[in-house]
Amino acid sequence: MLTLSEEEQLEEVKESNISSSTFFDRGLHFHVLKMVKSFIIWIGGDEARINTISTALSLSTPTFTHPPSSTVLLGTEQWCADLAKRLAIKTPPQVFIFAD
Repeated sequence: MLTLSEEEQLEEVKESNISSSTFFDRGLHFHVLKMVKSFIIWIGGDEARINTISTALSLSTPTFTHPPSSTVLLGTEQWCADLAKRLAIKTPPQVFIFAD
């Protein structure tokens, strides 16, 4: 098993970044927080609040292909889990969706 030294882990943390953008002109905002092996996408309006949290994790390996597993952790909005699942198919880390 490959392990990273403390210096390599610190370098990965330094590569993390925060970015934000606005989706169209409808007042819908996206904020993306990229971390070492996961990322968070917050989707909401002008007020920063969280009503739903969902997550998805890709379970695929080079020798085993399996659809990502997703769940709603807080709230009832199933579309958040569906979005997280679709993103986990395209990206290897764990995906978290926080929605207003």
